Amino acid sequence: MQRITTFLWFDSQAEEAARFYVSVFKNSRITSVVRYPEAGKEVHGRAPGSVMTVAFELDGQALTALNGGPHFKFNEAISLVVRCESQAEIDYYWDRLAADPQGGQCGWLKDRYGVSWQIVPLVLPKLLQIGGALGNSVMAALLQMKKLDIATLERAARMKADHIRTTPAGMRVRVTYRGELIADSADAVRLEEGSYPSVYYIPRKDVRMERLERTEHRTYCPFKGHASYYSLKGGPENAVWSYEQPYDEMLGIRELLAFYPEKVDSITVG
Repeated sequence: MQRITTFLWFDSQAEEAARFYVSVFKNSRITSVVRYPEAGKEVHGRAPGSVMTVAFELDGQALTALNGGPHFKFNEAISLVVRCESQAEIDYYWDRLAADPQGGQCGWLKDRYGVSWQIVPLVLPKLLQIGGALGNSVMAALLQMKKLDIATLERAARMKADHIRTTPAGMRVRVTYRGELIADSADAVRLEEGSYPSVYYIPRKDVRMERLERTEHRTYCPFKGHASYYSLKGGPENAVWSYEQPYDEMLGIRELLAFYPEKVDSITVG
């Protein structure tokens, strides 16, 4: 049971608004419609039998719309936040919800009923949470936007990404799996990122590539780019990753390979 439900006060458009919202979001539906009874009409002033409340779900989130008359109006003090994984999602919700697609500020918009929404990429709070010069750079970029643009926000973050750096490992790095030495390099690169453990990226010339098998798995990092993955033949899947076309700021790890410590026997340095 969802204990707390958002309750939206409309003049007389509750059912119309609920049907509109349900059409925008996947996995959405109207769950019930309650109508005004004869009793209390001298107080609420609504015609008996007219719609009082509409309960609905947006992507599984329960809300209720009320026809309460023109006494109260929506304002920006309350808004609904839509968290988006991609720019395509941001574009979709912005275009569908915004009464004026050219209006809004910093990811905020108003819909045709005056309800405020925030269309926000999932990565944004993660970038701002890093703080420092990076957080300031992201905020400065954000304040210039109406609809948010993920690529621009991430670019602003990379420009001031002092929490991540690469340096030569300066020591020999060996990786073993099932008692076999599968990587041995004096040219590894160490990547340090915030409070995470150091990661060692190894040139392919120093890895037994015949022991690896490329998979279809992909991930994305706003600082490094898109990562490709390899499995150890006959062993764990996606045990090795590589940024084959990283962002310019991370060219030092281009096409190098990194191993998940928990998927090999050991990674020794020194």
